[in-house]
Amino acid sequence: MDGERSHGRRYSPVSLAVLIGVCLLLGGWGASLADPVWYRGLSRPFWSPPPRFLTTTWTVLYAVMAFAAWQIWRLPLRLAWAPLSLFTGLLVLCALWPWFFFHQQMVGVALADALAVWVVGLVTLITFWRMRASAGRLLVPAMLWATFSVVFHFILWRENMW
Repeated sequence: MDGERSHGRRYSPVSLAVLIGVCLLLGGWGASLADPVWYRGLSRPFWSPPPRFLTTTWTVLYAVMAFAAWQIWRLPLRLAWAPLSLFTGLLVLCALWPWFFFHQQMVGVALADALAVWVVGLVTLITFWRMRASAGRLLVPAMLWATFSVVFHFILWRENMW
């Protein structure tokens, strides 16, 4: 049902605002779980980012990811549903990470989630790129951060096995 009327709504700045809002709400929820005292108590490498940097980085990445998803959203629904389903799965995995890491303080489970974010993120990036290259390019910073995150979490897990 890609009629003229629904097609216009898909291009609407309102749909972009909703996507950005949903992504930022997820980022805000994750930031609200941050426990800087517990984080500072972990054995961390000298190059580890401060807790505020972690949450700020994800907030910016969520906004950029939302813009990438909006570019896919604007495609006909029959083309967009699969990549947007992957993107939704990616958002769910991203939202679970702060719950596992900060709220439950389960470093190993957070590492597994970070690995899942990396895998699903890569598949999403490739899928977006094939549909619209500019959308795929917008996911590159998130993949770079996810790569850093996996390495960082592996070190945290290894150094803090309880």
